[in-house]
Amino acid sequence: MHDAPRRRVLRTGGTLLAGGLTVGLGGCLQSDGTDTPTDDGDDDGDDGGGGGGSVPAFADWLPAPAAMGTDHYEFTAADPGEIFEHESAVEGSAFGGLTGATRQLEGITLSDLSGLYLIGGAMVLTGDIDADAFRSFLSANGYAEGEAYHGYTFYTGGPGGTAAVSSDTAIRAGTLGDAEGKIEAIIDAKQGMADRYADANPDCRTLLSRLGSGAVAGGRTHDEASFLDGVVADGFRWRLDGSSAAFTGAFVFESQSAVDTAAVERLVADHAVFDPLSSPSVTSDGRTAVVDGTADTASVSRLGPRYGSSGGGSDRPPQVSFSFEYESRGDGVGVMTVSHDGGDSVRASELVFRGRGFVGAGSIPDTATGELDVTESGGQWPAANASGNIEGEAAVVAGNQARLGVASDAEISVVWESTDGDVSATLAAYEGPDA
Repeated sequence: MHDAPRRRVLRTGGTLLAGGLTVGLGGCLQSDGTDTPTDDGDDDGDDGGGGGGSVPAFADWLPAPAAMGTDHYEFTAADPGEIFEHESAVEGSAFGGLTGATRQLEGITLSDLSGLYLIGGAMVLTGDIDADAFRSFLSANGYAEGEAYHGYTFYTGGPGGTAAVSSDTAIRAGTLGDAEGKIEAIIDAKQGMADRYADANPDCRTLLSRLGSGAVAGGRTHDEASFLDGVVADGFRWRLDGSSAAFTGAFVFESQSAVDTAAVERLVADHAVFDPLSSPSVTSDGRTAVVDGTADTASVSRLGPRYGSSGGGSDRPPQVSFSFEYESRGDGVGVMTVSHDGGDSVRASELVFRGRGFVGAGSIPDTATGELDVTESGGQWPAANASGNIEGEAAVVAGNQARLGVASDAEISVVWESTDGDVSATLAAYEGPDA
């Protein structure tokens, strides 16, 4: 064993929510402890029905895209209470993968939370948290206490980017983009001080009102989706009932006349993400096409479908939470363990480590060559360390780990690259203690 302290940090994937980390199952995805959806009275109709009014309470956390510096973003909302109610049934599934999402965060236990939300790359954890213990955890990991903002205290400068903590909520935004601005936008939305996604975008309101709440739910809007002509928003919802999981997928079209249920049926038939569903049906509701089906809970490996190339490929990144643990083993060198802490299952061949500061075993004291999985930029997640399966290929799931040889000033990213190589996205980023 080595005496040097370990530094731990949780980072969240930038698109975790629209495609699958957390989404509402059978229960309400909110943090205020009520089952009442939000209805601000701003129902302007929906070009033929399909939902334009009430939205689930978790929508209060979703800022208008402009406040997040974009036109559209993905979101996912999970109800930990609903998931833990079916703990034995979800073991080994994508739902079960969520149960490890907070295991490295002192003061926060997932089963005590009322909501876990992934919002445009930020993660919100709300409920019964030990705020003092979490603040101490941040300080011990190099974060500096910063300004107060509407009941939250900011923490910056640590290896995990930026965080904000109140008496019952912790928000993390990683190191990508304007992390502090994203957190402020989320706080403003929840406290009703700024427009929300459903206020600013009627397509989002239609989507949310159709999906409702559940154990896990998520979605996003588009200018126009690349995978289906005329679609301006899509999302999903899971509800759990022991060994059975009920799925709803929603595709919001630009108008009621543009709804193409035949095209949606073809998409369902052509994409392996729908294979776990038993006899899925496609119906229309106003300007929304709806897919309904049930699956064996244990068979669900992805919470949120992504639609790209046929055969289960995707042009949308997975939503995943990764943690990084650095162990110093010498003068400026050590071993970093990267853990999948929850979210989508991902093909090992699609996860690549890039950056600077990689070190071989020969340069790290007391480290055998076989102890390290990656020692250079461009190395893939090893298939041997991926216990899941997607269409016969090794898949990285919650609990899987990879070990990297790194310098103490390393800057490394976990990058997702689509199977066809046309799309890539940085899911998480790490900076060493001396970076």
